[in-house]
Amino acid sequence: MQTAFKTLSIAVLLAFAPKPSFAQISVADLRASLHETAKRGHQAIPYNQTDEALAEVFADPAVPGNLILFYTGRSQDVGLWVNQNAEDGWNREHLWARSRGVRPMPMNSDLHNLMPTDASVNQRRSHLDFDDGGAPEGEAPATFLDGDSFEPRDAVKGDVARALFYMDIRYEGTDGEPDLILVERTTPSGGHTIGHLCTLLEWHQADPTTSEEVARNNQIEAVQGNRNPFSDDQDLALRVYGEACGVTTAVPLEAPLNSLSIGTWNIANLHHESGVALRGGSGARDDIDYSRLAAVAADLDLDIVALQEIGSPAALARVFPTEDYHLVMSSRYRAGDEGRPAEERDIFTAMAFSKAKFPTAPSVETLSALRIDHVGFDRDGTPSIRPTRAAMITELTIDGHLVKVLNVHLKSGCHGWSLDPVVDQSPMSQRPFRSRFDCRTLKAQRAILENWLEQQATQDIPTIVLGDFNRRLNATNAALEEIDDFWLTLNDGTPEDLSLVKGPIGPDAICWPQHAKRFVEHIDFIVIDALLRDFASPDAPVKHSMGFEDDARYADRSRQRLSDHCPVSMTLRW
Repeated sequence: MQTAFKTLSIAVLLAFAPKPSFAQISVADLRASLHETAKRGHQAIPYNQTDEALAEVFADPAVPGNLILFYTGRSQDVGLWVNQNAEDGWNREHLWARSRGVRPMPMNSDLHNLMPTDASVNQRRSHLDFDDGGAPEGEAPATFLDGDSFEPRDAVKGDVARALFYMDIRYEGTDGEPDLILVERTTPSGGHTIGHLCTLLEWHQADPTTSEEVARNNQIEAVQGNRNPFSDDQDLALRVYGEACGVTTAVPLEAPLNSLSIGTWNIANLHHESGVALRGGSGARDDIDYSRLAAVAADLDLDIVALQEIGSPAALARVFPTEDYHLVMSSRYRAGDEGRPAEERDIFTAMAFSKAKFPTAPSVETLSALRIDHVGFDRDGTPSIRPTRAAMITELTIDGHLVKVLNVHLKSGCHGWSLDPVVDQSPMSQRPFRSRFDCRTLKAQRAILENWLEQQATQDIPTIVLGDFNRRLNATNAALEEIDDFWLTLNDGTPEDLSLVKGPIGPDAICWPQHAKRFVEHIDFIVIDALLRDFASPDAPVKHSMGFEDDARYADRSRQRLSDHCPVSMTLRW
């Protein structure tokens, strides 16, 4: 687990850090909107892994192997856990105390509510409300407590407030979760309330969000998939809680918030017939599988979806109903292709557009340049010449700016081998390397993709590229430096106005985690031109589990009855 956190790139995460600007709407509507924002993408991690996560999120940059304790500010050896030293060891503090409704999952492991603390200070805080006053706590500097409240040091008061604002908004009694409520009073232990709201609002104003807190928000999002919106926008707390505390927000009215949710999903060998495989070697799906795929799509509720390995419009309609989506196939598809014999059927890229967001289907063109013939051998050793997949382009207008979105499905078989140069002899056997054919084709596609990106940059057109890259773009060396030559060439700093950011980052801990022969690195990505942030705020891309990991029908390779790829999504706001 710890490796996953060590591979995070803070620079990359900061590039995706959103800057939401919520409209001055009613408090009830704002709370509802923020609730959806706060829970979007949340994938709870096991509680027994939160200590490793906290060790990374609160790592002391000056002392390798140490972390900074929250209440005391002390640098502490990560290995000095509470069971080794009950007085000075460290453990996990739930700011919204566990006894106040957060014992179940996902609340119990929510990293936005967890802090590493000195065990004895944590014990003395217990489940107390937060408020000013009391006697010195004794061990944590400038910290006070009495019989019913706890006051932390000034440097973390705002952090406490924003964490509790998040918990109050994130857990609203939906999906079987408790309704956590901030109140302006001393509260009894137990229940789902905690105080004191107006003191917390004062702390939030006096101790604004710092760059360290933003970095922490980014790291937590990379681990569990969601953000604390109160750390992103200092004004939100006043808008939500100012009236209850008699504070005038003095925030001008703004235009309604616009957003666009975009995703990519390789639904492996998607055919339209139950009980019939699209191609040789692929699995057949039954009605239950199609129903579950459709449920995943409905839950994602994306505005634009880039799709790969689609057999036909009829197949796509079984997952994305035509009453809800405009469906567009690559121009490589010809009506009736799905009716050919299995050995002649093919897979295509496709796009789905939500009719709620796009009453009329956006125009889509095919980028045929990426559809190059792959000269090589089939898996059985037969020489073959087979076309790779074409890309698809759609154009959007975001806050008055033209943006191009490209859906790609690149050549497989060269997930990590060198492209510069292509390896001709197997590093293991020193015999001719079969993957050299795949790598040469992928290298040619890289050059075409780089040309397209630079062409758009020269015209000042920001881009979003998403799809199945069939490449482990996140690869790093022992020093955590990026080393994948596909990515380094694509994002080489030229031209100067082209800077790319990709996600998800870190290892893949989401998609079929317990299955053998799965990639622990991502190969499905969303890549954005950083210029997009000049007028829009992109979330960091998040991978989503499809669920059913423990269902016996999806054991081992049978997982392809759903798909061996999981969807990746992000949201843009402006």
